[in-house]
Amino acid sequence: AWKKLPPEDRPGLVTSVHGFYSVNRYSAIMNRGERVIAVSNCIRDYILAHYPSTPPDHIRIIPNAISPDQYHPDYSPSREWLTGWFMSYPELKGKFTLCLPGRITRLKGHLDLIPVVRQLLEQGIPAHAVIVGEAKKGKEEYKNEVLRAIERSGVSQAFTWTGHRQDLRDIISTCSVTLSLTKSPEAFGKSTLEALALGKPVAGYAHGGVKEQLDSFLPEGNVAVGDAAAMADLLARWHAQPPPLPRQIPSPYKMQDMIQSHLDVYQELTTSS
Repeated sequence: AWKKLPPEDRPGLVTSVHGFYSVNRYSAIMNRGERVIAVSNCIRDYILAHYPSTPPDHIRIIPNAISPDQYHPDYSPSREWLTGWFMSYPELKGKFTLCLPGRITRLKGHLDLIPVVRQLLEQGIPAHAVIVGEAKKGKEEYKNEVLRAIERSGVSQAFTWTGHRQDLRDIISTCSVTLSLTKSPEAFGKSTLEALALGKPVAGYAHGGVKEQLDSFLPEGNVAVGDAAAMADLLARWHAQPPPLPRQIPSPYKMQDMIQSHLDVYQELTTSS
């Protein structure tokens, strides 16, 4: 039926690749669009590596984006929220707080945070890790492994586990630094973009979508994957002098950028058909 339509009446096919999808026939379909939207440069590279039949000129990179009215450097939590936060976690007052958001899974790199915190404490820096997220059913053993490792390192007093929270914007804006310690690259990295848009420093392993964000916002936040000593050195410098961040969200990470880029893709197809 589609082929019987006059060319000018045929709908365009746009697909989106937002992650490192498993390489199989189903995922192959997601790379067959007349335009294929990739959420980051690293996803574009992934598509071309695993689906070489995808024409490179069909791919459009459109990252996820942030609303500047919700995420901006002048945002601050309400007085009521702050009171409740420090009532729940009084151990965080006056600390150099390192937020590691995300599910409690091995992918997120919690074990790498332990030597970072220990090195900072040994330098007299009042570092305190804030682990935001929950361990899904069946993943409790990994959390227990992390807890045992923290105990062996003697830094249990410098770790706070909040569990699942729905107020991550407030938590990130209150913490000193947000971290990304994934050993495997993130396709994008939403919480790191939120932190950067809030004017909060981000230190992350230099790969995937997080590296791309840091390249735009804060290049010095890039740390070689797995280099805990370099991460601790960077954070020690930031404790002494927080790094400057742009007052405005750079393109292409503003919501209006993302909307316009999608409209441009649709316009391409409607004018070329």
